[in-house]
Amino acid sequence: MSGRERGRQLLAALAEKVRKEVAPSGEPILHAKGQKAVAELAADLSGDHGPPGLKVFRDAHDRFRVQRPNKNAEIGVEWQRPIGAVVLKCDKGGRPSPDVRYTYREAGDAWHRMDGEGELYEDVTELLAEVLYPEAKR
Repeated sequence: MSGRERGRQLLAALAEKVRKEVAPSGEPILHAKGQKAVAELAADLSGDHGPPGLKVFRDAHDRFRVQRPNKNAEIGVEWQRPIGAVVLKCDKGGRPSPDVRYTYREAGDAWHRMDGEGELYEDVTELLAEVLYPEAKR
């Protein structure tokens, strides 16, 4: 086998591995999924099925905050590309709670907590009821 043929095989093997992680545009697939998850969640919260009176502020393409008038709390969701995770943040009464990070799992096509307990939509719903809509817990 010539050096060129061996080189082509090496390149083909690399290309096959990379196709699983990188879109044809060259953008990492996980990055696109993270940005899409943030955009979809923001749209769901501000759409017809979202809670009434909720204000959604898109700070950037990869992050947003939600607030409710007359409530001293804020929930933030952000895609953090360097760590490959969606991050859920909450600030209630000027006291931020620890960030919760979610990683993508192909099985179920969902974002689950890094610690394995919880899913992004479930946790956002629970946090909304806890800090912005306490009347929903009654």
